[in-house]
Amino acid sequence: MKGTITSLVLLALELTLCLISSHWRSIDVNDSEICFKNIFTQFNTSPTEHQYLHVGPIFSSRITKVDNFPEHFTSDHARMETGLLITGIVLIAISAITLSSVEFCSNKSFINRYRIWLHLLNVILLTMSLIILIVGFYLLQHTLKQPLNGAGAIGFFVGILFIVMLGTHSAIKFWGNYHDKYETHQVVKVIIGMNPQWEIVRGKVLSSTNAYDIFNGDEILEVSIVDASRMDVASILLGRKKIPLQSQQYFPIRFQFYYDKSRAGRGFSGLTMQARITNSNGQLLYINDTHTPLTNNVKIDVKRI
Repeated sequence: MKGTITSLVLLALELTLCLISSHWRSIDVNDSEICFKNIFTQFNTSPTEHQYLHVGPIFSSRITKVDNFPEHFTSDHARMETGLLITGIVLIAISAITLSSVEFCSNKSFINRYRIWLHLLNVILLTMSLIILIVGFYLLQHTLKQPLNGAGAIGFFVGILFIVMLGTHSAIKFWGNYHDKYETHQVVKVIIGMNPQWEIVRGKVLSSTNAYDIFNGDEILEVSIVDASRMDVASILLGRKKIPLQSQQYFPIRFQFYYDKSRAGRGFSGLTMQARITNSNGQLLYINDTHTPLTNNVKIDVKRI
């Protein structure tokens, strides 16, 4: 996620630099009088005065033949279009701030609780920014009555393309998190209604010896419930849940999943909870080494290996 935040910040800076550039439409003085006489009355279009006009949404400039030094002017011909472009850039900055709160403030209960919906807010902000920038870009071209082929305009257009990619990436991430947390849960609830032998287990994984450890985001918590009451056979797996851990997440970690109670041999007295945390390479990082019977809102204590 840090890469996405960095990309959004750099994108906002790139669009800002392009916006204040005067190189959106560069023309020779010979046709400037024809194309821009009615718009840029503050420019003297006499060929003896200057050689080129560089036109931008905020600043414009002209280069004189005498010293070849650009003179800058404030553009006041596209106030509405400029306002739209600035609004689009501000929305990108707000999007970066939103993701930063998710990344660096995940230890706050409020942020952690609404983490998925903050991802959705990020998608909405990028979508709004994309629409506003495209509309502003089109209206500015319509105002200038000429194609925008300068370096500033091309850079701005490339920035819009990057918004499409970042917005798509954020939408995919949101949908994956939403599907894992809500859609699967709703499907299981329907199955439970038709199969009453399924039971729900809730609880949290904590660590009394490593309570202040913070995860990197590539770890996976695996919680399972087994029937260890039968002496002559191996433990029977009744249910299991894998939870990808987020960057900056810490203990305790809440979990909830369903298990098949009909497979339990001696009621619920022999049901045991197990938990382990591994990294992306499968290396074991934490495990519970004490007997933890199934209870309401069970707490599983794990230790670092």
